[in-house]
Amino acid sequence: MTLGYLPLALVHIDFCLKFTSNTVRRLTRQFPVITQFITYFQCNYTNGVFQPKLWNVYERDVDFRTNNHVEVTKNNSFSLTAIFQLFAHHWECMPGL
Repeated sequence: MTLGYLPLALVHIDFCLKFTSNTVRRLTRQFPVITQFITYFQCNYTNGVFQPKLWNVYERDVDFRTNNHVEVTKNNSFSLTAIFQLFAHHWECMPGL
């Protein structure tokens, strides 16, 4: 779904538009389990525990587009020192390293 990439103000509107479209209505008649998924998503991710402000990435800082610490460091360049600092706690648990 593209909901995570929309501005927060449009998330609920787009959700309603998507799931009330003729295509989705036709699919839910053909596959009733889709209705259960839509209800689950709506109850948990649009109106429930996980509000859109938790999972929406529209205003996310895009300086670093990866969660791979080997690719990105503090100054956006490869730094062996930064990698050692990030993973030092793993090496402490390994005797002989």
